[in-house]
Amino acid sequence: MVTSVDTRGDTGGIGRATTDAGATLGDIARLAACCGTLCGMVEGAMLLWAPELGLQEWFAIRSAVSARVFWFNPVFSTLLFTSIGLLAWLPFRWLARPFHIGLALALNVFVMSFVWLSLLWRINHLPMFIFSLGAAAVAYRWARTHAQELAASVRRGAAVSLALVPLLFAAIEGYSHLQEWRAARALPEALQGAPNVLVVVVDTLRADHLSAYGYSRRTSPNLDRAGAARRPV
Repeated sequence: MVTSVDTRGDTGGIGRATTDAGATLGDIARLAACCGTLCGMVEGAMLLWAPELGLQEWFAIRSAVSARVFWFNPVFSTLLFTSIGLLAWLPFRWLARPFHIGLALALNVFVMSFVWLSLLWRINHLPMFIFSLGAAAVAYRWARTHAQELAASVRRGAAVSLALVPLLFAAIEGYSHLQEWRAARALPEALQGAPNVLVVVVDTLRADHLSAYGYSRRTSPNLDRAGAARRPV
């Protein structure tokens, strides 16, 4: 647990003394949920909306993404930040030393900053590393003197993350399945006696290396069974 107390000096001024009894794995996981959701949502927005805003020339990654990025990226980033926090926490555990949650925050901020900047092709790796390191240092210094604020923010943020990501998953996947269902319902009825046609789309697969097309090795057993009744075309 991380605690912080206010102390008054002889001159009447208010100072802050921070005591650290060590962050738990629960603290690390909650922080990872907050940072992972933030990192994933921002990264997803940059990838998805940059073409819409005419900013695609600024981005190094030009791959097409869908709305699924808004639930997949937070989940992946949360797992990543949890692993980072765990790896940082283990040496302190072995040495029986308290682990300050500010260190986990600094590592997460470093990774978040580097990930966001890495999407911009106009910045090379050295400035990205220096900026991310500076952001991590600022985050660590703030966490060392604002333990109570950080603990309260992490608790609220983790609760929001645990509610938001499943809702996004349900909404995005539900809407996707609804669109697919509507498209299937809009298809015309098949003509009486019309044959069933199965279209298999495969990328970078040579037909002369499929056993369904006469190749000597049995490389496509499922296609073989599908085409057993009829000769493949």
